[in-house]
Amino acid sequence: MPYFNKIKISLFVLLLTIFPLFLFSQSGVYTLNGGSASQDGKTYSATLQDQSAVFVLNSGNLELTNCTMNKNGDSSNTDLSFSEGINSAVLSYSQGKIIITGGSISSGASGGNGAYSYGSGTSITLKNLPITTTKDYSSGICSSNGGSLTAKSLTLKTNGTFSKAVATLGSSSSLTIDGGSYYANSTATNCESPAIYSEGSLSISNGDCKSRGDDGAVIYGGTLSLNNTTLEGAKNGIKIAKNSASTSFVTINISSSTIKAISGDAILTTEDAPNTQINFSGSVTTTASSSNIINHTSSGSAGVTLNGATVEGNIIGNSKGALSLDLKGGSNLTGEVENANVSLDSSSMWIVTKDSTIQVIKDSAGITNLNVTNITGNGNSVYYDPNLSDNSYLGGLSYSLVNGGYLAPIGGGGCTIICEASSEPTSGPAPLAVTFSGKINSTTCDGTPVYFWDFGDGTTSTEQNPAHTYTQDGGYLWTFTVTIGDKSCEQSARILVDSSDPCVLTCSSIASPLSGQPPLTVSFTSNITTKDCNEEVTYFWDFGDGGTSTEQNPTHTYTQIGKYFYQLTVKTGTRTCTSGGSISVEESSGPKINGITQATNPYRLRVLGEKFVSGADILIDGKKVPQTVFKSPGYLIAKKGSSLKSMVPKGVTVKVQVKNPDGSLSNEYNFTR
Repeated sequence: MPYFNKIKISLFVLLLTIFPLFLFSQSGVYTLNGGSASQDGKTYSATLQDQSAVFVLNSGNLELTNCTMNKNGDSSNTDLSFSEGINSAVLSYSQGKIIITGGSISSGASGGNGAYSYGSGTSITLKNLPITTTKDYSSGICSSNGGSLTAKSLTLKTNGTFSKAVATLGSSSSLTIDGGSYYANSTATNCESPAIYSEGSLSISNGDCKSRGDDGAVIYGGTLSLNNTTLEGAKNGIKIAKNSASTSFVTINISSSTIKAISGDAILTTEDAPNTQINFSGSVTTTASSSNIINHTSSGSAGVTLNGATVEGNIIGNSKGALSLDLKGGSNLTGEVENANVSLDSSSMWIVTKDSTIQVIKDSAGITNLNVTNITGNGNSVYYDPNLSDNSYLGGLSYSLVNGGYLAPIGGGGCTIICEASSEPTSGPAPLAVTFSGKINSTTCDGTPVYFWDFGDGTTSTEQNPAHTYTQDGGYLWTFTVTIGDKSCEQSARILVDSSDPCVLTCSSIASPLSGQPPLTVSFTSNITTKDCNEEVTYFWDFGDGGTSTEQNPTHTYTQIGKYFYQLTVKTGTRTCTSGGSISVEESSGPKINGITQATNPYRLRVLGEKFVSGADILIDGKKVPQTVFKSPGYLIAKKGSSLKSMVPKGVTVKVQVKNPDGSLSNEYNFTR
């Protein structure tokens, strides 16, 4: 073979290595091969096979204003149309850059995508125009193999099968959307036309995305971010699955958005899906025929984080893969949780709608004595695995949930009792009259408590709070025992009767108020009497929540819901006296505001909280807003644009409250625009 012919063959092989094969047949009605150009008000109609209306390559820069791009003529290879953009109405390749403002893009070709950006350094920007495709294998907008595409305020519709509204192919591709509607309208059986198909990085703000015959979104890799966006699927809202291009990890970020699933789950991870992290923030509304926010069927791991989020629905894991759920930053979850490791901070709340069996629960901030303050059971219980080391701090015990129900070990756990006992005074000369006090806190116990006091001098009592007089000097060990069924609790302490020391010390304590909502500030007062005592009196208060004071009459603020036993210990010389009682820090029976966000065009406020009721009113500085829309028990919207805006002057702090139809008022929430 002549040497020159060898050179030509080698060059051809090199070109095939660098450039996709389709480019040797791809053409454009308007082609820009390098350089820069701009066009205004033009119409470009492609009718030939593998011909684009507009085709830019080799670092060309093209700007189109109010131009019309039409594509007819079917693709020679619909696989290449999907993966590389052959036959698209608008095609950018090899670092080509296209900006299109106004006008329209339409395709009536099989394998005729609307706009397609292929390759690293390649980009397309689309603003304020409609895009329509009518035949099969024709997606609306797509970035592939490192390409990027930006869309603003498009009206996009695909009507064929295998026609995604929005797609990214390859982990290095990106697509950003702000505003507009993006519909995949095919209702054919197995149409494979989701509104969103993504393997790369895809971000949508203020968008409306819908698939009428498939999942709202099918995610194989990378990151999907939805902000103030509605996503609807005829099947699932979002399906996370595996294909040949799948990465090892998928991230889903959902903020102040709505996910609708007509016949499936809001978010589904299929059996072979990659490891996944799903993050919720703001008020997220999910509507699913299964009632599931998350259905994790994958053998891989999935993490679900609610950070300042309000969400309703079930979160369901399986025994194959680890599902972790983290509630923080004042989040509210209403629903059932199954087969998950659950973590809550003190500011968040889980409202249980059905008995739930989980694996690990990390909630040290919400557990006080035998009460859980940040899980509302409403008669439903949560069961944990007592054999897991992360649950060892629970001691295999049962704990009462707010409004009924228990956090209990799998298998029940039976009755548990916590008891406290005190005596007053604890020392003095004979005859020494002592008053005894017994207190208990029990869960899942059937039966009446039985009390028994052994005063240590051969006498006993079965009263809960008896009195007894010691007539002889000596040290006496008294014991208090309370029994319910086959469970019992015991406390003991000593009484010193010493006539050689004439000092007599008695004490009592008063707390006010004894109950209220957090933060609850309580004033404590000590009342003591001394007789023939010469030494200084010292005071020590234990408030029951870890706080202490050595003041005679202190104040203390309780920040967490629960029941707290406080105790005063007074000492002088060899004499000691104790007194105590309990403080109940309770959840308000009325509505509560946890946070407020605002939105514009038109102006409105999103009020997040709990215990909102249909028909509730939002008040600003005591006055009703023009319109209150009830979305859920944790989400209200104040509407009416400029009328509402006038009630919230810029830079001025206003007080916002929610008033339920029964007249109950929420806390006052300070808000500044």
